[in-house]
Amino acid sequence: LVGKEYDFILFDTPPIAVVTDAIILSKVVSGVILVVENGKTSRKVLPRINQKLKDAKARVLGVVLNKVATAGRDYQYYSYYYGRTR
Repeated sequence: LVGKEYDFILFDTPPIAVVTDAIILSKVVSGVILVVENGKTSRKVLPRINQKLKDAKARVLGVVLNKVATAGRDYQYYSYYYGRTR
């Protein structure tokens, strides 16, 4: 069983507002991390997505807001590369 070899297994699904894959998968995983694209994901759709996850009894671990412009901001972020080096 894969779960015995790894601490975390991540599944990337199509957008939850478009297809039901994520809802179906949410019923058999330990938790869900919702990724919201800044400037693309409508605020109007978020309550509907939240309700779908509640109805599925999904355990929401958190939300990630990606593609946020950081130029000219007063904060910094760190990035790392995981993988082989040449």
